[in-house]
Amino acid sequence: MARVVVTTDLGPEATGFLFLVGRPYLYAYNLPMTFQAYIDNIETKTGKTPADFIKLAGEKGLLEPGVKAMQIVKWLADDYGLGRGHAMAIVLILKPHRK
Repeated sequence: MARVVVTTDLGPEATGFLFLVGRPYLYAYNLPMTFQAYIDNIETKTGKTPADFIKLAGEKGLLEPGVKAMQIVKWLADDYGLGRGHAMAIVLILKPHRK
């Protein structure tokens, strides 16, 4: 998902101008979202920490050999309403715990 930041001073990251109510504002598209920001957003949305997801995935058998990432993504979307990007962040957290 593209993120748009609108401000009066974005420094060297500014990629253009946008006029809101007749005033020029700088804007930048696709500013990087940090991995920690993904995790923070997931915890805010679901109330679950990475450790919670590791435990839940283990209980559901999603840490077993042969389980595909998209199976985990589907579980996270169905049970927690996470989109693909946020779900893939959880997949990355689960990776070292897979058998």
